Amino acid sequence: MAAQKPKILCLHGAGTNATIFRIQNRYLSSLLSPHFELVYIEGFHPCPAGPGVLPFFEGIEPYYKWLPDTNILNSSPGALENLDGNGKVVVQESLHWEDLPRLVSEYNKQGEVVGILGFSQGAKVGFHLARYLQRHQPGKIKFFVAICGTSPFQGVGAVSPPEEETDPRAELVQQSLTGDAKAGLGRVKGVMNIHVIGAQDKWRKESEGLVEFFEKDDHKRKVVRFGGGHQCPPEDKVNKEIVGYILEALKGGEEWDDGVF
Repeated sequence: MAAQKPKILCLHGAGTNATIFRIQNRYLSSLLSPHFELVYIEGFHPCPAGPGVLPFFEGIEPYYKWLPDTNILNSSPGALENLDGNGKVVVQESLHWEDLPRLVSEYNKQGEVVGILGFSQGAKVGFHLARYLQRHQPGKIKFFVAICGTSPFQGVGAVSPPEEETDPRAELVQQSLTGDAKAGLGRVKGVMNIHVIGAQDKWRKESEGLVEFFEKDDHKRKVVRFGGGHQCPPEDKVNKEIVGYILEALKGGEEWDDGVF
């Protein structure tokens, strides 16, 4: 009986779905598949098709996103009371995204998941999952890949403050609105993080910002650039570089060699 491959949890962008992401991610997937099982899951909220989805992916409905239409901060007024017993970190994470426990549950269902790969909004929520796992299930996640990722909830322009200054959540929220990744929830540490950034991506600033939410460690923090826009890169060289870093993470920092492809 063949040994089971470790798994990568794959999170699609807003206005698409797991099937579409399999197609978008086909170049990278072809290089990862010999080493990993790629698990694609659906976002939690139905929505219209995202930018560039139609007409190419017409008929592959329904489309989903990870974040609800309601204001994330105000959608769960009981978040502090419900989660206070778990400590400040969990309180703040749930405060920013009430579906985080649901994504953690999806992750735990999958078995041996060693990495997270997210595109656009999928990278945003994947970051919050990675940070939660680093703190509550340390050592399980070996790497995180953000393809054209967007800012976490406390990043630039990611959230708005509570409507009332007397809101009991105001102090926590204000910390997270500074734009400083060291404030509020802090950086992810000890996880190989690979940021794939398109030179022509109109959300490139957010992708660059996401990098700063990880510890400054040249051995763990990798930035891979390509010439395209808001897309999964098609270039073989770029995808091989991404896979190389992923395999390096599994080998405990040993450099990969081209013979694996």
